[in-house]
Amino acid sequence: MPKRILVADDSELIRRQIRKILSQDHEIEICAEAENGAEAVRKARKYRPDLVLMDVFMPVMSGLAAVQEIKKISPQLPIVIFTLSDSGDIQAESENAGADFVLRKANGGVDLLPTIRGLLGYY
Repeated sequence: MPKRILVADDSELIRRQIRKILSQDHEIEICAEAENGAEAVRKARKYRPDLVLMDVFMPVMSGLAAVQEIKKISPQLPIVIFTLSDSGDIQAESENAGADFVLRKANGGVDLLPTIRGLLGYY
């Protein structure tokens, strides 16, 4: 049975690129997508994904606030922050919020699938 991923990013273009990358692995499926942090929290409750891929800067509720809320619901759920920012502050803030890994979007084409596979225990 494929592992289920929730993708939260306010950019349709980014979500489309993520779908393309993740479609390379038949052991992974996207169970839901969210355009903002509040929607990500709702969909995490509803779909119970195996991993969440979360942007930081989104409308309605930030990705970091959403991480905190999702970790209250599912403390063991792996959450990857997927961000354009290369700021050390984002790394620290993400870890403080409860994220398990921070990945820059610039490296996503190469690192996204191996990172997700690693967090899901495929390696």
